Amino acid sequence: MKKLTILFLSVITLSGCSFFKQEREVINQESVATIESTVDSSESVEYTNGEPVNTSSESIANENFSGVFNESELSSTNLPDTTLDESISYHELSQEIITFYNEQFDEEAKTANSQPVDEDTMAQLQYSLDNNGILKDLQATTDQVMITIDGHDNYITRVTVPMTYAESQDIVANNDILLMNEALAQVGGLRLAQINYYNQETDTLTPMHLANANHSLFFNDQLANN
Repeated sequence: MKKLTILFLSVITLSGCSFFKQEREVINQESVATIESTVDSSESVEYTNGEPVNTSSESIANENFSGVFNESELSSTNLPDTTLDESISYHELSQEIITFYNEQFDEEAKTANSQPVDEDTMAQLQYSLDNNGILKDLQATTDQVMITIDGHDNYITRVTVPMTYAESQDIVANNDILLMNEALAQVGGLRLAQINYYNQETDTLTPMHLANANHSLFFNDQLANN
């Protein structure tokens, strides 16, 4: 039996070009919301926040979402939609994100994400990832998606590593934090960035972070601790 925990956390703002420390202590441990699911392959009913949830029903309901965050691709990448464990309700996740977004994101942050990042900035980010002495072996690619949160269109810079998180850790430890640092350094600290890992064997795309320099809308604690 394994325990799956998805956390929505506040992130400590740091000065200078580094928006996240290279340790996980940067993430404030006072979570905004926690969704936990106890998964047992022998059981057909799962539990989320202490309430029974039918896994098959959640899976069917999640199919109405274009990925975990209902992302809309702005260019063709041939990547699948993002996914989480099938017992996690994307609708519930969305409601938690909306609440945190409205409580913590000011108008400046909302405005900063209301327009796409320009092509030159995106090209510079890709160049940085391709040529960074530490990160280049991860072969990360960049694109943009749009996520609508409570009626606000947010243009998200997405960084995708074409391997599992465990595989990437063997190449560069804590690379998700380093990738987030690099993305925010290029696009700006008020911008939202999303870090994903693509498992080529299973053709699954798993999100790790959705955050800006000040706040984290989503952090995949289960993936980080596996």
